[in-house]
Amino acid sequence: MENTVQDSQVVNRLHNTFTKLSQYVYLEENGPVDNLLSIPIIFTLLVLFQGCFGANGIVVHPSFLTSTIHGFAISPLIRFLFVMSIAYTASNHIVMAFIGTVIFFIFLHLIRTREEREQAGFYF
Repeated sequence: MENTVQDSQVVNRLHNTFTKLSQYVYLEENGPVDNLLSIPIIFTLLVLFQGCFGANGIVVHPSFLTSTIHGFAISPLIRFLFVMSIAYTASNHIVMAFIGTVIFFIFLHLIRTREEREQAGFYF
């Protein structure tokens, strides 16, 4: 019984601490961060970034997948449609997906170094 009371007190303290912390950093529901991330274009860009670069969290990729994916010469149009499909899953709105994809590729182009731009060309 004594451990249950102590566990309950610890849980209550943690809950109170995280509640205060989330209010301090504006993470409460319907707070400024939640409202910002709920804007369709912002959410679309967030999902695009995660969809395109989330695999960087996986250090070793299965060779079968790597060789299969990189073995095809995929046209820029197909790559654009692939990335746009990621954006569409975020927005369920084809125009928002198109706009988000264009903004995403412009952003990527702008942050590239000169050498990267020469290697990639103007498109993605």
